[in-house]
Amino acid sequence: QEEPGSCPICGMDLTPMHAGPRGDSSGATAAVTPAMADGEGGLEIDPVVVQNMGVRTAPVVRGSLVRHVRTLGEIEVAEDQISVVNLRYSGWVEAIHVDQTGEEVRRGQALFDIYSPELVAAQEEYLLALRSDQDGPLTRSTRRKLELWELSGRQIDALAKAGEAARTMTIHAPRAGYVLHKTVVEGARVTAGSDLYRIGDLATIWVLAEVYEFDAPWIGEGQSATMELSFAPGETYAGHVSYVYPTLSEVSRTLKVRLEFENPGLALRPGMFATVRIEAQRRDDALTIPTEAILHGGDHQTVFAVESLGHSRSQRVPNGLAGDGRQTERLSGLEGGAAGG
Repeated sequence: QEEPGSCPICGMDLTPMHAGPRGDSSGATAAVTPAMADGEGGLEIDPVVVQNMGVRTAPVVRGSLVRHVRTLGEIEVAEDQISVVNLRYSGWVEAIHVDQTGEEVRRGQALFDIYSPELVAAQEEYLLALRSDQDGPLTRSTRRKLELWELSGRQIDALAKAGEAARTMTIHAPRAGYVLHKTVVEGARVTAGSDLYRIGDLATIWVLAEVYEFDAPWIGEGQSATMELSFAPGETYAGHVSYVYPTLSEVSRTLKVRLEFENPGLALRPGMFATVRIEAQRRDDALTIPTEAILHGGDHQTVFAVESLGHSRSQRVPNGLAGDGRQTERLSGLEGGAAGG
């Protein structure tokens, strides 16, 4: 207003204006230097107005700055912890020792017994060669055939010692873990190449998550991550990013990320959904200011550096990493300890 009085909106008494360097008296409560038009200028506001407006200031400080990417993930069995049991010959299942999906097995534990005419014939060939050729090429050839059919050296030695072909052969678990899938039943005929058991070790699990396209450049292998389950809020599990897939989904515009977690007590079960936080970036000695102190103006960003009470200076300074906790990294232009508002 051009004359003293009260504010017509809130009723507060108006504060007299201080003319700027050019004697400008346009009614603004602040005087702006000519340099303001170039992005570098001074701003003078009466301390009473500053207090009434609730202007806050904060120092520029050095410290750790972390950026997290939060997303959802699904727990899966680690692919490198899965073994499939199948045979290289056909036959009939005569007895099953592990007959339930989900059952825990030990490495080398008996899974089932199978009768295979092909396997019996191969054993007879080996015994015949052993009697006539001892350690000659024919014996080595027939022994090699049994080895390629995944008979262990102990089983072949027991066969040679017994001198008689075994009618059935026992198939053992290739690893310790849990039966994830089972297709065999007692009395069934199985063919060569059929998957009969799928056994997985759940001591380490994978979590498959998707991050948005704008977060994709910040994600890299080896980054730390935490996971929280919806039914156990506050309880977190520590892991890391083990692989970043090379392609982006054209439909959802997201990037698939694989994380790896230890699974003590089997609390993490395949099929569960979890909230994942990835520590995408970290600066341990960064110059930081509050994010809310930054004024965005088209193609540039501005902050006001407080030089004294009521006196501020605008400054265009490039910003770096925007971290958690409403802090943003300053790449240049402000020194530690300076006041920013």
